[in-house]
Formats: sequence, structure tokens, C-alpha cells
Amino acid sequence: MAVTIDIGQPGHVHPTDKVDVGLRLARTARVLSYGEAIEDSGPIFRQATPEERGFARGSITREG
Repeated sequence: MAVTIDIGQPGHVHPTDKVDVGLRLARTARVLSYGEAIEDSGPIFRQATPEERGFARGSITREG
């Protein structure tokens, strides 16, 4: 499984950029199957901060 929220257009569940999705999945497979020490993750959720009018601002990081 790979996070792809940073790939594609806001509001679309399925990104049209399938190449980057495939590359991210391939990197994950290389880490899990071959133990390679490469970055295999997209953004990682860190926290949500409440804002005005019921909105929340999410924070992400690339470090897990």
C-alpha cells in the first residue's frame, strides 16, 4: 500500500499520474522484499489543528 495524496489533483481519488504511483509502489516493494535502504514513503500524517468555521489544518512530514 502506498500513500498517494500528494500525487494528482485535489478532489480526485484516483490520480491520473500512474507512473509516479507505480514508482512509489515499486520502491515500497524494494524496501520490503530486498531490504534496500531507500525512501519508500510519501507524506506521513503528523497532526490536525482546528481552525475557524469547523475546518482543520493537517500537518504532514516525510520522516517516519
